[in-house]
Amino acid sequence: MHRIAPTAFAAVMFCTAFPALAQEPDDGDWPMAARDYASTRYSPLDQLTTDNVAGLQVQFTFPPA
Repeated sequence: MHRIAPTAFAAVMFCTAFPALAQEPDDGDWPMAARDYASTRYSPLDQLTTDNVAGLQVQFTFPPA
């Protein structure tokens, strides 16, 4: 009889119960702080380029807590 680790079992159950949440984001959405479950912090978007990055401006800020 094979045993499965509790964390692996929980991951399988999560992916089975919530398949939409288990998928990696494939659009511009960042549903978590590091964008995806691999914590890549990589965005496939291409609106920012070396030609237009100098034109970025601050649009809003949050006051310190």
